[in-house]
Amino acid sequence: MKTLSDFRSAMISNVTNVLQGKAHSGAFLPACIIHGLTQGEPFNNPSWVIPDKSNITLESVIYKFINDIDDDLYHVDNVEWPHNTGCNKE
Repeated sequence: MKTLSDFRSAMISNVTNVLQGKAHSGAFLPACIIHGLTQGEPFNNPSWVIPDKSNITLESVIYKFINDIDDDLYHVDNVEWPHNTGCNKE
């Protein structure tokens, strides 16, 4: 579990560093990549939103990015797997 936690922390740090100061950029980093991006209908699934219970889906972030609607396109799950709602069904 520590290895996953360390990987998550490093990935968030690296993505943040790359995007820092870049206009019109963003990230969508769910706590669980497997469920959040590969199972079912991940692009518009209310079970996989960031932050939790926000209604911000991958589809909505991509739409805003393509249409230059919003500058707030940086969405990172604030909880680690398996404590995110999508995985633990709470």
